[in-house]
Amino acid sequence: MANPVRHRVFRGMAIALLSLSLIVVGDSALSSTSGGRMRGGSFDSAPSSQPSHSSPGSSSSPSYSSPSTSTGSGSSSSGNPFAAVLLLLFAPFFLLRSKSRGSSQSSSQSSSQSSSQSLSGSYGGLSAPSNELTNNTVTVSRLQVALLAQARYIQDKLNLVAETADLDTGSGRVQVLQETVLGLLRSPEYWSHVRAESQTVNSRQDAGQLFERYSIEERSKFDVESLVKVGGTLQRRDTIQREEDPAAYIVVTLILGTADDRPILPEPIHSAETLKATLTQLAAMNPQYLMVIEVLWSPQDARDSLTRDELLISYPQMVQI
Repeated sequence: MANPVRHRVFRGMAIALLSLSLIVVGDSALSSTSGGRMRGGSFDSAPSSQPSHSSPGSSSSPSYSSPSTSTGSGSSSSGNPFAAVLLLLFAPFFLLRSKSRGSSQSSSQSSSQSSSQSLSGSYGGLSAPSNELTNNTVTVSRLQVALLAQARYIQDKLNLVAETADLDTGSGRVQVLQETVLGLLRSPEYWSHVRAESQTVNSRQDAGQLFERYSIEERSKFDVESLVKVGGTLQRRDTIQREEDPAAYIVVTLILGTADDRPILPEPIHSAETLKATLTQLAAMNPQYLMVIEVLWSPQDARDSLTRDELLISYPQMVQI
């Protein structure tokens, strides 16, 4: 009798395990999320250097010569005692005037150089200090913003950017950054959660490894990458249609590799005001500094959804704002 009993126990356990596996597979199918991704750039080479500009202190200072008087016959002042007396009287005045003007110009040049140095970095205009652009120090940053599902338009916008952007060129990568940031800035009323981190490393190899780690972490949260644009190649994949769980959130992730020698994002971000200031600053980034960019968004398919539970499970580091 022991064998039949044991057989029934094992059969019951097998049925239970099979049922559990079917439930898990079914839940996985229902919770399938689509993701969009576009990427361009490389850490292999330094950004193109800026055109050379003349130094603020390159212009020569005006010189002043001692006045001299001449007689009608063209003789010099050395032969005229009266002219020599005038020269001795007024020489100190002209020397003081020359020193005063030279000091003023030097102060102006120093102020100009100091002002120019204060504008260094990603947000210092079109010119940039060559040492940051050519050294091996790189900053890798990740910024994530979760929006309420009412901001569906941002999915269409990012889909269009992915289809049309030229990620093989520096101008195309800057356009992707600006269009993504502008899309987020236009709907602050839908912001719900945010995550920001920025890390500076001392080699391009380390920067590449850190960038790839961030990228893999985010891509692993998608069940299917339904729209991918890497460089100039665009790929589409079919998505799994949901039968329940209405959409609740959309998450947009920016991963940036820049030539900055210091972190560029505040950590952490706790308010919409700080997020707005951060996005505005990113939109004004010096194009020479942007080395690599990757933009990810989920769901990519407007028919897909990301529930609150899925947001909390997949993005636990995001902070509510």
